[in-house]
Amino acid sequence: MEKAILLVLGAALFTLPMAMQFLSAEDRGRRGREERLHLAQQFVRRQLDPVLRVGGPGAWDDGSLSCFTILKDDNRFYLWYGGRMKGKPTNIGLATSSDGILWTKSEANPLFPGGMPYVVKVGNLFYMYYNRRGPLALATSSDGVKWKHRKVPVLRGSIMDPCVLVDEGKFYLWYCGDVNKAYRVCMATSDDGVNWTKVSEPVLPLGKKSEFDEFFHAGPVVLKIGEMYYMWFLGNGYAGTKHRVWRLGFATSADGFTWKKSKANPILDVGAPGSWDDGSFMSVDVLFIGGRFHLWYAGIKKEDVAKEEKDMTIEIGYAVSES
Repeated sequence: MEKAILLVLGAALFTLPMAMQFLSAEDRGRRGREERLHLAQQFVRRQLDPVLRVGGPGAWDDGSLSCFTILKDDNRFYLWYGGRMKGKPTNIGLATSSDGILWTKSEANPLFPGGMPYVVKVGNLFYMYYNRRGPLALATSSDGVKWKHRKVPVLRGSIMDPCVLVDEGKFYLWYCGDVNKAYRVCMATSDDGVNWTKVSEPVLPLGKKSEFDEFFHAGPVVLKIGEMYYMWFLGNGYAGTKHRVWRLGFATSADGFTWKKSKANPILDVGAPGSWDDGSFMSVDVLFIGGRFHLWYAGIKKEDVAKEEKDMTIEIGYAVSES
């Protein structure tokens, strides 16, 4: 239900491969971790077209779909996203799905002004953290449609691309912050999800010269599986391109504070030439379901890379991990 996933490795022995049955619990656990680490970096696009498109002419989201968040609650997927009518400010809307691929936009859209939403389930309530002209705002809902907003921000400063994980009653926030004129992955913690304490320094180092994340980081997404933290993030760099673009990177951590980037980065590049996503990634979210990682990502065409974000046509695609 929640995005903080604690994986229980306790299947009956007869469901394991024969070789695994003779391994100790520690060895089986290690092999399971190794397999998940492999899967977390092996995504294959499953749809040639976006799974969520901009609205038709005159719709509230006919210009662009921007940052989004996905949550699976029981057997239903919820996708909240920032949508923009051409020439208008961003509003937050909702789409739902039974399979994560075929989506239906809510008739209640747009829900309210704002952008960059991230939603977790805490008890019986949805907690939405979102960007409200810079600071981090919080709203709660019992159905994901009607929201009750706190009157004051829960975290001051420029808080972009929030990602919140709830683990053993403690709240962890990773976000994109402006540090010395560079976008970096930063972090804050909270005991109640309302009062936050920032970590003093960015938690993810930028790449070296000519690497895919030489300039900026953005869009962190964190899952905890077992005792390990997994982070997917966007890295900004040239990497052989005329314009700087965002590609998908991956990192792991034992505590959520100190991260080690994968040597395989970037783990997913932009789409093939001529495809709808051959320009750049713009936002991502990941869920771990049925032993595989499922990735949804916002992308743009190559022709939009040099434009300002407000003029881009951003849509959402889908990929899944393959062994």
